[in-house]
Amino acid sequence: MRNKLLLFFLFLSAFQLQAQDCAETEVQVIFDFLTDNYAYESSWTLIGADGITYSTEPEGMENATTYSDTICAPAGMCLTLTIDDTANDGICCGFGEG
Repeated sequence: MRNKLLLFFLFLSAFQLQAQDCAETEVQVIFDFLTDNYAYESSWTLIGADGITYSTEPEGMENATTYSDTICAPAGMCLTLTIDDTANDGICCGFGEG
């Protein structure tokens, strides 16, 4: 069974909101994801309340590597981040500093 973690961007410290490089009605969202030593087990999807997928993991992620994505999303819209770990053992600690 896949372990899914749903977090809203307001509670996730990996997100930074900035009002630059986007349209006046948008905010810039910067997402950083550090893989552990089993990157192939990890995936993410960032979906807006409008149903649009704003970010997903790249194919062929490397172990112990930081991936960054910057998107522009409508200001005030909720974003849902789903992180999936197919091994169901977490993305941290005994398996690297993910």
